[in-house]
Amino acid sequence: MPTSQEGFIRLILVKPFLDYLEEKRVNPLPAIQALGINPAHIDGPQMSVHGEIIYGLLNTMAELSKDPYLGCHAGERMQFADWPPYRTAAQKSGTLGEFLTRFILEVPQQSSSVSHTLQVTNSEASYKIKRFFEPNNSPGQAEGFAASHYIRLFQLVTGDLWVSEQVRIETRFPECLPPAYSGVRVVPQSNDGLVVRFPAEWLVSKLNLRSFENSSPTAQPEASTISVIAALRSVARSLMASSDLDTDTLAQALGLDSGRLTNVLRTRKTTVASEIRKLRVDMAIEALEDSTQTIGDIGVSLGYPNQSHFTRFFRSQTGQTPSEYRNAYRKSGSQTAPET
Repeated sequence: MPTSQEGFIRLILVKPFLDYLEEKRVNPLPAIQALGINPAHIDGPQMSVHGEIIYGLLNTMAELSKDPYLGCHAGERMQFADWPPYRTAAQKSGTLGEFLTRFILEVPQQSSSVSHTLQVTNSEASYKIKRFFEPNNSPGQAEGFAASHYIRLFQLVTGDLWVSEQVRIETRFPECLPPAYSGVRVVPQSNDGLVVRFPAEWLVSKLNLRSFENSSPTAQPEASTISVIAALRSVARSLMASSDLDTDTLAQALGLDSGRLTNVLRTRKTTVASEIRKLRVDMAIEALEDSTQTIGDIGVSLGYPNQSHFTRFFRSQTGQTPSEYRNAYRKSGSQTAPET
């Protein structure tokens, strides 16, 4: 691998993407051939191509698979021990901090298109990936991949210490991560690269090589189930006026299979219909406390073009009609909504 900042990346690093497409029964060959890449070269550990081509390949794969979160999903599914840079770094590491340090030392052997740095204060660690060039093809899928596998790494190593709200992802391409992804904070930024911020104390967490090698790509902590519900509510808000708001529509907006969305919600003893009903009540209450909207307009915004239908729905959930709730709220001046 060239050591100068020439922008080259080992072609074998796209293997997690190919593995994911194969699992989803999507043929990646059209995407590979469209960019003039010889498929036989992908398994060659020494074959390098320019980052511009890699980013273009990943974007073409995302279009081919109709998956806007391809990079994120590939990062969720990959086996850590099968990915060359991770495998090499893990073999001599006893803690998360050692692993990240060895991984940074390994990066120049795999890519001359980016630099990796780890900055540590007494309270926060920042893992930064910076590109050496501004590509014409969006590197968003690559950043989605990086963000998802770092989150998985932290979940695996920290165990009970894992708190999703203590992780912050800074990226120029937040659209390549599903809404409310894994419960972490995703912050848009204008810089050329990705930043992952997390508690510095996690760096001394022990890296169990056996669990690393046998990490389940489908294992998700309880927090991720909760984050799916948060993401569902976030996405549904913008679609609430639609009369065709169903499981398939919401699953597609979240980048999930409808079956997986249903199963995740079942583990929390809830359903799409139940969550949408609760959200409609919450949004109705928010709007009724805003005196600038008519009750008819509120009903339309929530998918009830007929005001009487909206009134019946609201009364069935709260015990009051929309008018009764608004009048009571105005008289009391209370900020507390009735229980739903």
